[in-house]
Amino acid sequence: MPSPIGHSLIGLTVANLPLKKQLYQSIFWLGYVVIIANAADLDFLPGWIIGDMNRYHHGISHSIGAAVILAIFCAIAAKLIDLDAKRVFFVTALVYFSHLLGDYLGVDRSEPYGAPFLWPISSEYYLSPVQIFHPIEHGDPGAGNSSVFAEIFSYPNLIAAAIEYIIVVPFWLVTFWLSRRGSSD
Repeated sequence: MPSPIGHSLIGLTVANLPLKKQLYQSIFWLGYVVIIANAADLDFLPGWIIGDMNRYHHGISHSIGAAVILAIFCAIAAKLIDLDAKRVFFVTALVYFSHLLGDYLGVDRSEPYGAPFLWPISSEYYLSPVQIFHPIEHGDPGAGNSSVFAEIFSYPNLIAAAIEYIIVVPFWLVTFWLSRRGSSD
């Protein structure tokens, strides 16, 4: 499953079209997209607190239900601070879904394989039969935080992130070009 670098690039790629030039003219939108693109992996935090970072990883935070709940919450917050709530909802959901797509297309080496992408409709775990993203090693469930961090910052993960870059950047360039082309018409 992709690294934070891969998830950020995938999120920036899908955000190019609805945000158009605004994405790169505003540090707010750029930061927002990167945070939302990686938000599903915040499920590491409860495990980190108890010393088992993988305990809750790839749970319901990796689902359409979580994406919709977060998008609704962000749209309500946007309305309160006078931002376009519909746009915030759409961008949040789209970018969060990009995380799910990246994980769906990635190699998963620990059970249960995949994630419950369709929660709350289904709690079944799904993983694509075609996997294009190399696994990011982050220890097995039960591994202590120090061994998880050692694996996260390993040479194989650096190589996997470089491959993600090579795979995703051409798509980012196309959406970047299309967003500029469409915004000047």
